[in-house]
Amino acid sequence: MAERMNRNGVKVQLIEGSKVANTMQAHRLLHYTLTRYGAEMQNKVLEVLFRKVFSEGRNMGDDAELVSAAQEAGYTVEQVSSLQGYLASDEDRALITQQDQANKHKGISGVPYFEFEG
Repeated sequence: MAERMNRNGVKVQLIEGSKVANTMQAHRLLHYTLTRYGAEMQNKVLEVLFRKVFSEGRNMGDDAELVSAAQEAGYTVEQVSSLQGYLASDEDRALITQQDQANKHKGISGVPYFEFEG
């Protein structure tokens, strides 16, 4: 998989000892970002998350890593504070679970997921 992704311009470096984490919180971060700050900011956060996971082997199940990604993407101090409260809550957890189940029903089981016309 990594070789195919690298050939298509998605830099992937598998890091020995890195963890495959539960990504619920990362998905919540992306949903939170989209609904509050828009698609452009969500894309910035997503780029940082993908780099941290696929090139640096970081643990995206760790809230501190998610906050760090948001900061790197351009979150302000106030936005980070609000995000930390959100991540500590259960807000949108049921929605993200529902979306995950719908995606699994479509055959989508992981990220990144690419869909091409053709």
